[in-house]
Amino acid sequence: MAEKPLLIQSVDRAISGLDIISGFGQNGIGLKDLSQQLRVNASTTHHILATLIAHRLVEQDPSSKRYRLGIHLIELGNIALSNTSL
Repeated sequence: MAEKPLLIQSVDRAISGLDIISGFGQNGIGLKDLSQQLRVNASTTHHILATLIAHRLVEQDPSSKRYRLGIHLIELGNIALSNTSL
């Protein structure tokens, strides 16, 4: 039986958060709902989001305060696409 890789919990949660946020499209998701879906407290979720925002992977709508995917993901996707022979 293959061993499961050791995961860094904070990185795993951040990536799970990106996956969840992606499902909400342009409307985004609020802190409370994201926190519930990640199954972590709001403070931890807020710190994860602050880090993702600092790296432009997530952005927060100033009026609704909801979170959605950020522009840096497009930039990274374009780099990945240019490195792929499809």
